[in-house]
Amino acid sequence: MHKQVKHFWKLALGLLFIYILFLLVTNLSLFPFFLSPDKNIPLPVEDTNYPSLPTNDSLLPISSPSSPSSTSTTPLFNMTLPSATSYLSCAESSTTQKIYCFGGFLDPLNTFSIISEFDSRSSTDKVISVEMPHPADYLSCTKSSITHTLYCFGGRDKDVFYSEIFEYRPLQNVLLNKTTMPLGRAHFSCTESSATHKIYCFGGSSDKLYDEILMYDPLINSVKIMRSRLPTPRYQVSCANSALTQKIYCFGGAENDAKGHARRIDLVLEYDPVTDIAKTTRARLPTPRRLLSCVEQSTTHNIYCFGGDDAQGGFYDDIIRYDPLSDSLAIVAHLPENRTGMSCAEDSPSSLYCFGGINQNGIILDSIFKFTPSKGLFKRFPS
Repeated sequence: MHKQVKHFWKLALGLLFIYILFLLVTNLSLFPFFLSPDKNIPLPVEDTNYPSLPTNDSLLPISSPSSPSSTSTTPLFNMTLPSATSYLSCAESSTTQKIYCFGGFLDPLNTFSIISEFDSRSSTDKVISVEMPHPADYLSCTKSSITHTLYCFGGRDKDVFYSEIFEYRPLQNVLLNKTTMPLGRAHFSCTESSATHKIYCFGGSSDKLYDEILMYDPLINSVKIMRSRLPTPRYQVSCANSALTQKIYCFGGAENDAKGHARRIDLVLEYDPVTDIAKTTRARLPTPRRLLSCVEQSTTHNIYCFGGDDAQGGFYDDIIRYDPLSDSLAIVAHLPENRTGMSCAEDSPSSLYCFGGINQNGIILDSIFKFTPSKGLFKRFPS
């Protein structure tokens, strides 16, 4: 009996071996691991039915907004920021004739502490060796014509709101902590007054909204809350100085309604630093909007405001010109695409540059573009 069982297992193993050999000869693809690497085995057909994705670095979880239609097909510049960035703050240095952009936002987990240097003359944009004290977005940076350096105020990193003021000295490539504001805040706008040569910051938010106007004196490194207040607590405004009228103008922003819901603003606020009087002008933006970026063009002394977004999630491509003398607004051109959350600065008496932002599809942008107000047109950069 034992011999019969032993004979049976020998026969079974032999049949199994013959079966495996048969499979190898007739169906090689079942056992590709037996083959040498140079065998030409057909691979499975790859599924190419994927949704097309944008080429930019990151997506922001924003629902697809409707937006005013764009009439511009002008292409973006070839040059880009070191990384896709929104909610950054850029300012020109009068000593180096370059623009410096501070901080910004890539996605909810990535806020930057980098400083990038943009030189339109050599067509370069690079990250410098010095970093901000901490990552921050929604900060506000501006130049001082007295110290010939740049100052940045506040900002936010996730749920932390900063009160620090720091100074960046481009010639020495040195960053210095200066002092602090009364409370940490972000979403506000700071600009130097050509009348007093002091820096004024308007509104903002942290765990509440602010109606304060802060004054910073670079010469004595002091902060003061002015007696004049904004008409309502507001945030995400954009302010620019007019050397012609010696006053500061703040555009748009958002405030809370009676139920505590955010409401966009179409108002233009005029602030006189000499008399410390703030008032709303008669001019109105075409529609209520926030997160636009406004800058004075120094030859005409007109102020140009770029982009922004509305309460319905739509982004704008408008370039709005404001004439402080006549208190009048006009849409004079359009951005290459609808966007919000960018930062714009003057690089020369004839050209304005805008950096980063978010487009109407919720994509964080790394693009840089140039606007020449005298022509009302964009030019490809570098030209």
